[in-house]
Amino acid sequence: MKSTPLNFTALFIFLCSIGFAGFTKCQAQAIVGKWKGVTAKFVYSAGAKQMGKEMEEQLNEIRNHHYEFKSDHSFILTSAAHNSTETMVLKGTWRLSGDQLTTTLDAHQPDPEYNPEKGEASDTMIIQISGNTLIMTEIQKNNSTVNKIEYTYKKV
Repeated sequence: MKSTPLNFTALFIFLCSIGFAGFTKCQAQAIVGKWKGVTAKFVYSAGAKQMGKEMEEQLNEIRNHHYEFKSDHSFILTSAAHNSTETMVLKGTWRLSGDQLTTTLDAHQPDPEYNPEKGEASDTMIIQISGNTLIMTEIQKNNSTVNKIEYTYKKV
């Protein structure tokens, strides 16, 4: 009886796909929960750097910023300006692909003032999760002063 040679390429692809599927699942599980804002770091463009502004961290503005990512892929964002009694609540869905987190706002928000306009409902950020720290990086495409904003959250 002739034995069939092992196809190492097929085996490698199979093992990689299992490994990456596990990684995606772990990342998605890691984001589920409640996150409290800690800081927002604004990284400025080259033009702003020439004027002496390279980076700025804001502490107070984000401390009243909370995300709750649920296992059913819905989220709630609660935000209040520093020293304000007015709270904004946004609801939507989230999707994670590798390190790309895409959030999509529901068309009808609890307060109709915050209903998204057509084409503005989705946002994609790069995320990093390390223990109980979540960093969400938002690339600023249409901003001539700020290149990116890095939001840091702690799991609660």
